[in-house]
This record gives sequence, C-alpha cells and structure tokens, in this order.
Amino acid sequence: TVLTPDTARGLAADPLLGPVRRLALTHCRQLGDRGLRHLLPAGGPARLESLTLVGCGLSDRAVWWLSAAGPAAGLRQLDLSDNPLGGDGLLPLCREDGRAGLRSLALRQCGVTGPMVRHLTGATFWPNLTELDLQFN
Repeated sequence: TVLTPDTARGLAADPLLGPVRRLALTHCRQLGDRGLRHLLPAGGPARLESLTLVGCGLSDRAVWWLSAAGPAAGLRQLDLSDNPLGGDGLLPLCREDGRAGLRSLALRQCGVTGPMVRHLTGATFWPNLTELDLQFN
C-alpha cells in the first residue's frame, strides 16, 4: 500500500499508533504536507520522541506544521532529509521555543543554505544538539 494523505488519515485513526514513540517513514513521496497533517493532527498527545520523514515530499509548510503540532513537541530526533525545504524552510523550527529537547537533526539534501545555518545556530535547541547532518546541501 502506498502511503497517501488518505491512508495517513486512516493510520492516524488506528489505536495501534497511540503508544508509538518512534515513527520512521522513508521515500513515501505521496505523503506530502497534507498527509503529514493527517498523520500528526494538531492538539494530539505529545508522544513522539523520534520522527524520520526521509523523502516524503514535504515542503516548508510541513516544517511549520511540525513546529505547531502538539504530537511533535517532545521530539528528541528529527530527520527531514531528502525533502525540498529550501533556504528558509527551517525558520519555523528555529523560531519555536518548545524544541529545546531536540538532540539529533538530519537535513541531508534539503536545500539548506548558509543563512539557514545561522538560524540553526541561533535556535533554542542548538546548545543541546549532539548530532547534526547537513550533507549534500
């Protein structure tokens, strides 16, 4: 089955997903921003500690959603590699005060530029990071 926005909605409604602390999705390009909003609805319980969304067709709007959505508030590991986030796509994440617990951030091949690196180093989570991957930017 291909993970589309509609199948993501069904997955999010399944009670088996409730206790999940680590979620890894790779190369689910049809998921996109809309699918992510279905998968991690705002106001849901902050349960995820590790979230991998490699090559899921996400844009800068997805980063905004992750920064605003309650279920992603407790993340310690975030991998958004191989998504076209662009030069300013990480600004919402860098401006969010509630990400101080983030320890690992992977942004391989996301279009991160020099100015965005300056925003990363000024983010509240920066002093706590133990791993940062910026390969192929």
